[in-house]
Amino acid sequence: MLHSNDLLTIETMPSWSDISLALYKEFSEQYLIPTIFRYYLENGEIIDVRFKEWAIYHILGIQHINGKISKTKFFEENENVLDLDSFMENKKLKKRLNDFKHRIRMFGCIYIRS
Repeated sequence: MLHSNDLLTIETMPSWSDISLALYKEFSEQYLIPTIFRYYLENGEIIDVRFKEWAIYHILGIQHINGKISKTKFFEENENVLDLDSFMENKKLKKRLNDFKHRIRMFGCIYIRS
């Protein structure tokens, strides 16, 4: 299992067994949410990007897997034993999870810096 600081340098899609929603929550709270990512565009514009809890929910595609999970309470539900295995409870959730598996795994590489 990876640790949140591992996600600062990972450059390849992690294996399914190396990630968890708890890991992504911890990483988001430690590194993504407190940070302002500033981008300087060629046309002179500056864009500041901030991550919010609901944005993590959407980036992972959770709303497509189980729309009953509130985007504003995603971390809270994550705290209450929501894990990736909980999406395997029934056939429909399992199929949707499978459709988003690579997206969820690639979230581990969101912090790549060049």
